[in-house]
Amino acid sequence: MTKADLLKDWEKFRADCNKDSGYPNSHVAGLDRGELEDAWKKHFPNDLLPYVEWSMEHGEYVLHIPT
Repeated sequence: MTKADLLKDWEKFRADCNKDSGYPNSHVAGLDRGELEDAWKKHFPNDLLPYVEWSMEHGEYVLHIPT
């Protein structure tokens, strides 16, 4: 699995958060985020985890990719 593949999955997660207002705080979202975090830690253990959070500035969930 490449970093680009995993980032696409993170982007899909972000899009899902914006598509359904109930999703971000749901049990399913927690499981999905956990799978993404586990895959990232497995394949890129020395990199900081990406994360999705609500942005007041943008009025939607955004993906952050720490460098």
